[in-house]
Amino acid sequence: MKNNYLQIGVVSLSTFLIVGIFVLFLKGAGDFVKTDLIGADGTVKITTPVDFTTRIKKGDSLMGSEYYSLAASEYAFAINLQPENTEAYVKLGKAYKALMEYDKSLAEFKKVKEMDPQNLEFAALYGEALIKSEQFQEAQSIFDSFTKETQEGKYYGALLDSYFGRFDDAKKKLEKAKILSGSIPEEYIERFLTTYSNFKIEKDGQTAYLNALLTQAFIDCEEFQLAKGLALDILGSKSDYRDVWIMLGYSQLKTNLYADAEQSLKEAKKLDAIKPETHYFLGNAYFFQNKYEDAVNEFELAVLYGFKPETEAYRKIAESQLFLKKYEESLEAYEHLVKIDYTDISIFVRPVWIAITYIVDLDRALSLAQESVSRFPNEAMSHNLLAWVYIEKNELDKADQEIKNAYSIDPNFAEAHYNAGRLREKQNNPEGAKWEYKKAYELSKSGDSISALASERYNALIAQ
Repeated sequence: MKNNYLQIGVVSLSTFLIVGIFVLFLKGAGDFVKTDLIGADGTVKITTPVDFTTRIKKGDSLMGSEYYSLAASEYAFAINLQPENTEAYVKLGKAYKALMEYDKSLAEFKKVKEMDPQNLEFAALYGEALIKSEQFQEAQSIFDSFTKETQEGKYYGALLDSYFGRFDDAKKKLEKAKILSGSIPEEYIERFLTTYSNFKIEKDGQTAYLNALLTQAFIDCEEFQLAKGLALDILGSKSDYRDVWIMLGYSQLKTNLYADAEQSLKEAKKLDAIKPETHYFLGNAYFFQNKYEDAVNEFELAVLYGFKPETEAYRKIAESQLFLKKYEESLEAYEHLVKIDYTDISIFVRPVWIAITYIVDLDRALSLAQESVSRFPNEAMSHNLLAWVYIEKNELDKADQEIKNAYSIDPNFAEAHYNAGRLREKQNNPEGAKWEYKKAYELSKSGDSISALASERYNALIAQ
């Protein structure tokens, strides 16, 4: 067999692994809840929706903002209002799926299947939930029972056939799924068809190799439970298969089994101590177990051995050092990161925050903010960052100009209105500050920390 058969999808993993960027001034932000503004002057109250349609719409808005727990609560309220309506059960099941609470998701999809046994869409959702809960035999029974050909039925049936080694049946179902319309991304179907085509042309193809290819395909198509199960099967008979150990660790990371991922990736490291992806993934296994010193060591080794994209490793080094309260080391890592990452203005937010809040080095903060404006002159956030630094330096006229620059790009930028409120306070203009804080609150997304911060400052001014 060849060596180095498989290449792990690093970019797709990094999307999952990156900790979300700090919104400005996270300290004191509180939980992800919308805080009511209170006070005799300019009182704003959030009315509680009570009807089914409003609950569903609010849940959908929260799902769109990735506040899945809050969305689940809204859908649960909707079910209480109309327990016979299957829509809320489906949406609640999807919210639980997004939260990776697969047992709860399974329970909701089971309910809708029982409420409408002939509905194949509900049956497919239930079958998929069984897969996520690693009940593969039960899922196979569901998809085998379909009385009508659907894309979802053929696709998931093919995946289960692949898992159980019924390769010819899997290929036939994939070909059928390809010509049917449905919700499955076309590239997912093609991914598995390509896997079978590539294996067919191998002269000395072995089943273990095909299963390894299928494990990679499961990963690429976000079927991590199937990938994990198949990887374990392969390793049961071929325990020195380095790439499969890596894929197993990757799948365990994606399913939040961090201690298991650590052990799997250590096995991969024993087989090949210089593969950079192994160190990067192992670093993440440590990171999500709060073992930040070990994480930093692995991320640094990943960089040493040529991990790409390098930016992801440096990001994780900076984050780990921050959690270790090694603020200087964290800031240095971020300062290097901004030199090599030209993709997103958000990369400047955290280092500016660290320089102001922990290092208390306004010159470094100013340099970073000025660089953000130079690199992203058309981003409201870059001007907002510079305004923030000028506020801290008490250069209020310059701060005012940068706030205006931010408004000229996006007059509805909530973070700029929040900083404008802080600026107005320094200018001894409490009424102007209250207006800005109220505006920041109104413009921020539901559950955004800026809404809580703006509310806090507004209430403090009212109390005065």
